[in-house]
Amino acid sequence: MNERKILSLDTVILWEFLIYMITFHIFSYRAETLIISKIVMLLLISLLILYFLAQRKFIIGWRFFFVLSWNLIVIVGYFWAPFPRDVFSRWMTVFQLTMLFLLLSHFLDTEKKIKQVILSMTISYVVLGIYMIYSYGISLLFSGSLSRIGNEISRINTLGMSLAFGAVFSFYYFYTHKKNLMILPVGFLTLMSSFTGSRKAIIVIFIGIFLLMLQDIKIDKTRFVRNLIIVVIFFAILLSLASFDLVFTRLESALSVISGKGSVDRSTYLRMEMISTGFEQFLKRPIIGTGFDSFKYFWAKVSGNLTYSHNNYIELMVSGGLLALFIYYGTYIYLLKNIWKRQGDIAVLLLTILLVTLSIDMFVVSYLSKDTYIFLAICFSYVYIGNNQDSTKLSDDSDKD
Repeated sequence: MNERKILSLDTVILWEFLIYMITFHIFSYRAETLIISKIVMLLLISLLILYFLAQRKFIIGWRFFFVLSWNLIVIVGYFWAPFPRDVFSRWMTVFQLTMLFLLLSHFLDTEKKIKQVILSMTISYVVLGIYMIYSYGISLLFSGSLSRIGNEISRINTLGMSLAFGAVFSFYYFYTHKKNLMILPVGFLTLMSSFTGSRKAIIVIFIGIFLLMLQDIKIDKTRFVRNLIIVVIFFAILLSLASFDLVFTRLESALSVISGKGSVDRSTYLRMEMISTGFEQFLKRPIIGTGFDSFKYFWAKVSGNLTYSHNNYIELMVSGGLLALFIYYGTYIYLLKNIWKRQGDIAVLLLTILLVTLSIDMFVVSYLSKDTYIFLAICFSYVYIGNNQDSTKLSDDSDKD
């Protein structure tokens, strides 16, 4: 009877997770609809707590070390930050995110659940793209306007990035699982991301798809080259649409920094200044930093604006110094190392998303994103399941001997 209850709870949680991901993407970035996302999240956490209590299992390992040390390094900055209240507020956010991470990683105790959660995330991204059409209408999206679209749904760059990750997840099903119809959401979500004008979104799509295809180099180089040519042709046709003009114009401006030719747009210039300001502050207190959420005060002295650094590396270096950098990205190194040893399509996807995240962290502050902690929960669960399978296999082999 108890086992049936747990199985029933599994199903409810998986459906609730799908609903939460959809409401999170659509409703959590607007004040008037935020309450919807919060209610659904509260219900999800309540169900995860029920599962945790029913299982009566607490996993001690790197994931627990990450939660404990990460929360500790964030909150201790309270004692030397320029504005301690901001540190406490930032820690409350981190605490909530790490609790979601911890509960979800305990729930994902089978590969089947991991696959279902990945599918739910993919569906939520597609729904977000459809909702974007519903919000703006076909006529406005394809009106030929060069202005960026998306603020009515979410922050423009956040929206673009979400749609981009959706394109990568969809390509994973198309390419790895041979689901040919999934090429439609790949093109659809790539197109929707172009309306946001987000340069980071295009980078995510290009890097993510290339890394997913890279798995074939070891297996079949001929297949890799053939498929690469097909994908390049597909995207060449897609990117020739007028909606991508704004993205490429902004990319060209950003690349001017490297080439030294052309004019650098204001957004790129400000980001360069932020990196310079952040690195300067990091060198003053390189070990423990100046407290979380403190970058904005140093930036205000330079620009007059209170805002974060738009760079996860800089944000961590200024906030928590080398200790924060080691704890946070040491976790990524741990996951990359352990997932790299695994075989199978899930490992390929997880490695791809981890590497993509490390790349775009130069342009976003990801440590405050729910997506980040949900994905880390999936990675930790996958590693834990794999390690358990290895231990069981070694034990069986030992018994046979």
